Amino acid sequence: MEADEYNGPEYGRSLNGTRVLRISRSAHENLKKNNQMKIGTWNVRSMNEEGKVENTIQEMKRLKLSILGISEMRWTGSGQCEVDDHMIYYSGKDSIHQNGVAVIMEKTISRSVKNVIPFSDRIIVIQLETAPVNTNIIQVYAPTSNADDEEVESLYENLRYLKNQLKNNEMTILMGDLNSKIGKGKQDCIV
Repeated sequence: MEADEYNGPEYGRSLNGTRVLRISRSAHENLKKNNQMKIGTWNVRSMNEEGKVENTIQEMKRLKLSILGISEMRWTGSGQCEVDDHMIYYSGKDSIHQNGVAVIMEKTISRSVKNVIPFSDRIIVIQLETAPVNTNIIQVYAPTSNADDEEVESLYENLRYLKNQLKNNEMTILMGDLNSKIGKGKQDCIV
């Protein structure tokens, strides 16, 4: 075997060769004891089928997620509902089951919700009273690369508008499916 040949990472090193920080078991336990929560986001490709909501909440519990942003909810209208000790805040189109966003959170956390802004079928904002600063969660479902440029620009203009409406001294979390692609372009079947 040649000396220059690379056979993968060594123990304690990342793929690019830099050192990684190992967290001891006791430090990890201390992190768990702090009042922290896990937040995630998924593109579910429709919650408009029986059992999908319950399955998603079951997965949230299994993964110990306190808050979950949902893209492609495909529910009509906007509102909120309670399912199995969780609150669902959603925003969709009025008449058709297309696009749609939502935020699902444990009911204990939902008591901290001070405002819900169902901005569009692609953006919902949840404002929480948290310490030391209030928290804004913006869940986004961006148009795909097949969409018109105007639709994509409209989404980003709406995000800029919302950002300017929120207070700078509050924490803002932007999450969701931004449908972005990386790379210089498509070559054969590789992006």
